[in-house]
Amino acid sequence: MPAELKGFFDKVMLKGFAYEEAPAWRGLLTNIQKATVITTATVTKDYLRTQAGDPIQGNLINRVFADIGIDPQHTNWIHLGEANTTTDDVRERFLATLPQRVLTGQD
Repeated sequence: MPAELKGFFDKVMLKGFAYEEAPAWRGLLTNIQKATVITTATVTKDYLRTQAGDPIQGNLINRVFADIGIDPQHTNWIHLGEANTTTDDVRERFLATLPQRVLTGQD
């Protein structure tokens, strides 16, 4: 995970707010029923999943979110790949569809 993102989590996901360590680790954000992660990159979602170690689903959703009490099965990941080589029209359509995709859980 990029250092800037890790720094954000370190500042926001605070012990006593997002989790407890004692007597055992317990996520405290169980009131969050759904989450959506929106990413863009120069590579496709398939590449991230199969060639880059699946960092979003594996590390962020299944590990970080789960550790703070957000159920990975209720977390959706929406991705725009090849953002550097696509057209403005494709990027605009991606942005225009986000509200509906977030509501429906469509990736």
